[in-house]
Amino acid sequence: MLFVCDFSSRIPVAPVSCPLCGFLPIVYESTDRECFLCECMGSDPVPHIFRVSADDEETVVESWNKIFADFAPASASCAPDLR
Repeated sequence: MLFVCDFSSRIPVAPVSCPLCGFLPIVYESTDRECFLCECMGSDPVPHIFRVSADDEETVVESWNKIFADFAPASASCAPDLR
């Protein structure tokens, strides 16, 4: 399951942008259905992969935001807190 654009339908808070490339990460369920992942695999300005895992979508986004919220580019936009 991929959630790239419509975070509001399943996840109450959108993930913040990647601190390196500024793109929003993708949130998806692992292929073995054991966890959910929030991930950015970028190539600009340098190749990078940031990945956070958790038991459900909301927890994985909260974990991503705790780690990267202070480092997200100021110019990158993300969806507002919908709580």
